[in-house]
Amino acid sequence: MRIVVLSIFEGGYQPITAITAATALAMAGHDVALRDISVDGLGDTGILVDADVVAVAVPLFEALSASPAVVDSVRSVNPEATVVFFGQFATINAASLVGRLCDFVIVGEWERPLVTLMEHVHRPGSVELVGTLDPAMAQAGRTARPWRSWGFFEVPDRRLAPPLGAYPQRQLERVLGREAMVGGLETSRGCRRRCAYCSVHAAYGGAAVAMRAEKILADVQAMIAEGMEHLTFMDADFLNHAERSLAIVEQINASFPGITYDFTTRIDNIAQNNRIIKKLDRLGTIMITTSLHFPSQKVLDQIYSNLRISTVESAFELIKNTDITLIPTFTPFNPWVEFEDFEILHQFLLRYDLDRKIDPSQYSNRLHLYKGSPLLSNETIKKLKLVPREFDYEWVHSDSRVDAFYAATRALRPSQENAARCCLKC
Repeated sequence: MRIVVLSIFEGGYQPITAITAATALAMAGHDVALRDISVDGLGDTGILVDADVVAVAVPLFEALSASPAVVDSVRSVNPEATVVFFGQFATINAASLVGRLCDFVIVGEWERPLVTLMEHVHRPGSVELVGTLDPAMAQAGRTARPWRSWGFFEVPDRRLAPPLGAYPQRQLERVLGREAMVGGLETSRGCRRRCAYCSVHAAYGGAAVAMRAEKILADVQAMIAEGMEHLTFMDADFLNHAERSLAIVEQINASFPGITYDFTTRIDNIAQNNRIIKKLDRLGTIMITTSLHFPSQKVLDQIYSNLRISTVESAFELIKNTDITLIPTFTPFNPWVEFEDFEILHQFLLRYDLDRKIDPSQYSNRLHLYKGSPLLSNETIKKLKLVPREFDYEWVHSDSRVDAFYAATRALRPSQENAARCCLKC
């Protein structure tokens, strides 16, 4: 079958979600093309005209929110194509997507379910679908069991996507002090943590699956051949399996010395893994991204389990003794902050010399309440005035001064969504 895989946006990196899907479909013998809309736009829609199936990757909210316009474009040139959604935010929104924007939604991991679904589309009823929601199931109030297996995962064929050079990483280049060819890969999907704000938690419910080291090394080798000089580990939390993560970096470093690294992790993983952080520093880790939201215990208690301000401070003290740049992300405008609390953030930034390191867009970050967020069951959130939109909610702070300050801050610091992201999966 002729299949077009569309990536709308995946954090400014080569779209690993779309690439792994296209790789699995190509290996199953299908005629597959991949189009990254964030790089090339839809461009010549002729690529869609003869497609039997259009598979749309929606790993992030930005991709989900843009998907209705993308599907309209697909339907306008090929109304007969079967449209399939897959990726993290497809899993979260499966019931509201199927039968409205698409014909099928893959729930959970997507490689094997997509291949199985193609067999079903070609010969209906010939196979038993896995991890797939269809309109009949949704209308009956049934859900699809998320597919959780890496057994079908192969080394991504990155030749299907635009080259690494099409994805410049300016924030990393500022830390490196030079331009660099940057690649990104996953060593795991999901997360064992259950942070209440996090879309990874919403999609995976505390589950995490890891890929085999030999697949990771083969993918690194392919990107090195393309000129990669720096590697981003795109895992939701790279230190969820800290010893394994260290072993992977050691293996990569042994084969490709000189490569530098960055990753995302929860800040208590930094404080609790002193030995591993020091080794990662020596192996070439230059940057760690971590989400703090707001440096007060009152706020942390609402969104994290068992995270203390003292642990946050310990992590910053540990990083001081390394060559690693710790980049925290913040959500200053949240329902638990009080107007007087903004001085707490100001003093924290000064204490750790962060005001010159973090992107200015961080100062205007506002808590995102997407539909399906675990935070919607929070008692404070339940009391807020929520204005529903297609895929999320606008909310009103209980103190009008906070919202007025937000409006003023946003006007001074225009939003830069790519820079404001707390991680590449959330």
